[in-house]
Amino acid sequence: RAASRPSPARATPDAVRRAPPPADRFRRLVENMRDAVCEIDGEGRIAWASPSYAERLGRSAEALVGADPLEGVHAQDRRRVGQLMRPGPRARRHGPLVYRAQDRSGAVVHLEATAREYRAAGGQPRVVVAIRDVTERENARTALERHIELEARVAELSRFFIALDADAIDSGIRRRLADVARYADAQHTWMCSFATDASGVEIFDWWQEEHPSRRQTPPEESIAAFPYATDLIRSGRLYHVSDVDALPPEAENERRDMLERGVRSTLGIPIMSGGRFVGFLGFESFEREVDWSEETIMLLRLVGEIFYSALRRRRAIDELRQSQDQLLQSQKMEAVGTLAGGIAHDFNNHLAVMLGNARFLRQEVEASPDVEAAIEDLERAADHCAQLTRSLLTFSRRSAVEIRAVEAAELMDGVVGLVRPLLPPAVSFETSWLPTLGRLEVDRIQIQQVLVNLLVNARDAVGEGGSIRLQGRRRRLTEAETEIEGLDAGREYIVLSVSDDGEGMDETTRARIFEPFFTTKGVGQGTGLGLAMAYGIVRQSEGAIEVESRVGEGSTFRVFLPHADV
Repeated sequence: RAASRPSPARATPDAVRRAPPPADRFRRLVENMRDAVCEIDGEGRIAWASPSYAERLGRSAEALVGADPLEGVHAQDRRRVGQLMRPGPRARRHGPLVYRAQDRSGAVVHLEATAREYRAAGGQPRVVVAIRDVTERENARTALERHIELEARVAELSRFFIALDADAIDSGIRRRLADVARYADAQHTWMCSFATDASGVEIFDWWQEEHPSRRQTPPEESIAAFPYATDLIRSGRLYHVSDVDALPPEAENERRDMLERGVRSTLGIPIMSGGRFVGFLGFESFEREVDWSEETIMLLRLVGEIFYSALRRRRAIDELRQSQDQLLQSQKMEAVGTLAGGIAHDFNNHLAVMLGNARFLRQEVEASPDVEAAIEDLERAADHCAQLTRSLLTFSRRSAVEIRAVEAAELMDGVVGLVRPLLPPAVSFETSWLPTLGRLEVDRIQIQQVLVNLLVNARDAVGEGGSIRLQGRRRRLTEAETEIEGLDAGREYIVLSVSDDGEGMDETTRARIFEPFFTTKGVGQGTGLGLAMAYGIVRQSEGAIEVESRVGEGSTFRVFLPHADV
């Protein structure tokens, strides 16, 4: 095995037949070396070759006389090998030399050459060269060097994410995917994580510039379209396809997809955490077939775990920030409630004096019609102030309440009767709850007031057309809901929700909607106490109120009230 076809030999067949046999010294030299040997003359051409050497080159020994021994040697190795083979002082200084050549099929092989110089009869300098195939050894050494380099890169990757700020983790993963692709000899690399984002699946995608970026199939569609790959990866096993045609019949969808997109090989590595499947790394090679080694796969598994650990750290920090924001919001609302309650109590005392004196004047003093009209205006203003005071006391949870067992379904039926006449004809009003929804221990009037307020706000949000939904469900809290302040994970709750498809709210507005006197309505259209009052009533009833809203997508308010039968 060696080079492609060498250049034509200069010697004629007659010259070959007249070639003298090796001298004794040359014979002893050949016997001390390996069998695959040749003799190089002073001009750097083959003067004699052993049968095994000729077989390695794919020629007969006679045909090699006068041939170029460097034919088929890779260009970057030709100079070094030429110095080794050509007679002279350099040949004596060279030991064994490994160089790259081509075998008869054109595949790259590594050959080790050992040269010995001697003087032929007549004093002509000659070199005897022995070669052997060390391709397997060189490949193993290359694989070892690559593995060591990959280990160092993975260790550097781990240090990179440990020192990286949490806000930069997503962009860091996208940048590092390009490096990981080079480790795996892939032109397309992506990571899919199923457990680090509250909104669902996170995907990080990278394409090599030479390959056009293709649309990434959503994970839900991939799971349905490629069941063979999905079952393997989700069970924690590798999806290793070095030859597309070797896929089994049950993977026909995957095979067809890869052939259509020009994929030569693909690799899917599951990411496991705590014994459960949390995501995977995917690799695709378009340029050639790749058979990833076990060592490479093991290190790529570590890469997946590093990426997932970074995402989990980012999520933990995000959750901590959310908890801190919720705590600050709760403290702010508590402080506002305390302040509002104190002001309301003092203000209520002054209102009592104002109303008492106004009524005394009406009963005891005979006055002109203008004066009586002024007294009536005074009473109406005082009554309005008293109503605002009651709302403030309710928000601060200092007003007296009448707690009784109430059937939730009956309470909601009563709310529907109150609200339906207030809705424009073009507004769709949907309701959904079971008659056996359960009982609540609440102030019936106050809870109805909360729902009416939410439904009226939904009406204002949808305008003259749209849909509003009032729903009731009895259930346990989800994992995310247990973190809402005021809720108990061990209790069962009746969740009353009001949804609309109106204009929605941005994050800034949503954070302030329960503050007293905050309103987005025009002057004279609202006091800003409706949601503040609702917040106070629900908290006073040992429940919680949550809002979910996006601009242009509507809003959903959920009122959590403890089920009385628990």
